[in-house]
Amino acid sequence: MTSSATLSINPTTLKVGQQVDIESRTWPGINKPGGHATITKLHYDPSTSSNTNNGETNNTNGTPTKIDVKYVLGGSEKQIEIIYVRPYIELARGGRSRRVDQKMNVDSFGS
Repeated sequence: MTSSATLSINPTTLKVGQQVDIESRTWPGINKPGGHATITKLHYDPSTSSNTNNGETNNTNGTPTKIDVKYVLGGSEKQIEIIYVRPYIELARGGRSRRVDQKMNVDSFGS
């Protein structure tokens, strides 16, 4: 799959509790398989934060640069860069089709 064919996520739409897919990051020295996860925390770039009147830093304005996640199958990971985050898309699946139980009798064969 090429990078142009992958779905990208808009960082401004991310929120805590949202389900996302994390890409596999496996290369020499790194073995992070990724998977389906839930966002637990958003980390914002300190250069885009704004100061409030009482001197506290408000990091909720701007775009997040990294996230913390908890994987659905267990485990967690912190400070994942946004470039490895993909939107979770639930696939539409049809229900399981079952065979209709037909009772055979003489009338069903015709003459």
